[in-house]
Amino acid sequence: MFRNQSRLKNRTGFTLIELLVVIAIIAILIALLLPAVQQAREAARRSSCKNNMKQLGLAIHSYAETHSAIAPGGTCSRDYGYASWGPCSYSSGWSATALMLPYFDQANLYNQLEFENPPKDFWSTSGGTANRAVTNVRLAPLQCPSDLEISNNKRQTSYLPVSGSHQVANPGSPANGLKGGLFWTEKLKFKDVTDGLSNTLAYGEMSHQDKYWNQGGSAVGSDCLADSSNNGSNPLTYRGKDWSTKEGRNYIVMGRPPNHPAADCQRDGNCPHCPGTVNGPAYALPMRSMHTGGSHGLLADGSVRFLSDNLDRSICRALGTRAGGEVLGEY
Repeated sequence: MFRNQSRLKNRTGFTLIELLVVIAIIAILIALLLPAVQQAREAARRSSCKNNMKQLGLAIHSYAETHSAIAPGGTCSRDYGYASWGPCSYSSGWSATALMLPYFDQANLYNQLEFENPPKDFWSTSGGTANRAVTNVRLAPLQCPSDLEISNNKRQTSYLPVSGSHQVANPGSPANGLKGGLFWTEKLKFKDVTDGLSNTLAYGEMSHQDKYWNQGGSAVGSDCLADSSNNGSNPLTYRGKDWSTKEGRNYIVMGRPPNHPAADCQRDGNCPHCPGTVNGPAYALPMRSMHTGGSHGLLADGSVRFLSDNLDRSICRALGTRAGGEVLGEY
């Protein structure tokens, strides 16, 4: 009896088997808890992303109330006119986001912009460098926390205006389809959105997933590759590169559902879903996000909806027009 008590007193630690059992239990607990922690973090990021878009919605309405017009998707001057640096072309101009800066607490930045000169971005060197420094700033309200790739460039934005339901390379074509809630230099009013503000998208998410520009489920042509070469060796940060400009396909086209696997730029021989036959490369440019299952969309009434990756194409196109006369069901 005394020998057994002595042995118990001399035992001061775990056996190897007991230690392995404890380690295994801890590993199992971590494996169970880690996904829950990651999901909680993503839920918080997704909520923050949604709130950013709500602020943009408030900015759209505040701007319209002040200026009696919706901020255009792109313009060449503060008052939508032609600037001294040339005609308001398809490949140049200030974004709607830049015009609305004062309405999401960025009035000081807005006052530093020289609208008589073009915004300085990766696409064009015209107009000198007047706006290079002032536009090269990170704006947290314009960056979705889930968009982890965005950290590579200060000026990037996760939110782009919706410009229509389809588009081909030639903006002069009557079938280019850029007739969304926020469009080029048109001075639109809310009364022009005859489909209804709750049925028309104003902004959508654009994550910086580099693989989509000229890769994907559809063949691409030389036009797409030539466009991508304007961004140097990496065409993959092409869309959403700069919050200040309309250049570089810096908008959303609602021809396909969010996160569609097809390339953003493709050549199918004609533009799918365009009226008539339009030869040339078609820019798909759908919404994209890092969220699971879909992307956030900001409707013209200021509300934010999470749109599924499986959204029917007819609904996508209907949401992309402001006066298409479509009847939307449940989505």
